[in-house]
Amino acid sequence: MRKFRVAGPSVFDFDHIVSCNPVWAHLTHVEIAICQPSLIHQLLQLGPNLTSLEIGLGFYDEVPLTYEPFAHTNLQTLCISNACPMQMGTPDLFNALTLPNLRVLEARYVRPWPHEELKTFLARSSCPLESLIFGNGVTTTDEQREEYITLIPFLDIVVNHRRGDFFGYRRLTQHYGIGRRRHV
Repeated sequence: MRKFRVAGPSVFDFDHIVSCNPVWAHLTHVEIAICQPSLIHQLLQLGPNLTSLEIGLGFYDEVPLTYEPFAHTNLQTLCISNACPMQMGTPDLFNALTLPNLRVLEARYVRPWPHEELKTFLARSSCPLESLIFGNGVTTTDEQREEYITLIPFLDIVVNHRRGDFFGYRRLTQHYGIGRRRHV
């Protein structure tokens, strides 16, 4: 098994993920919706061969997030979608991660957009990023996008607000009744 997909709210907590430890080491592609922020770091640690991670974040309560610095040398594609109307910990995640082989980064429903943290992450990672995709719920300015191109001259930046149905987003919002409380 190389691919693992869990659509909708995940029952995976730390104990479930660790119990599957031998499986995670062989996976190259994971699509999962999680409700515990700490699982992002654990997924990356347990999956050293991951080349693609699509993650739906459904943190119901606003909790302070702290991530230990971590480098993942194989990850090439990272898609992040936030199903929670509250501010998420993406700035902290970008501050902790180093992904030297990242080629595609896609974000949906990340509010507010962590512009400075992404620039620092890109500089630290020195990755061969080819595509930066902003889907629905991500707001960036022309000036911010120009700064990304200054860092990575051949970067393809896609702004497509129709890319809004991340694999588990709709189910997460329906399951937890979130996303309707306020509009940002």
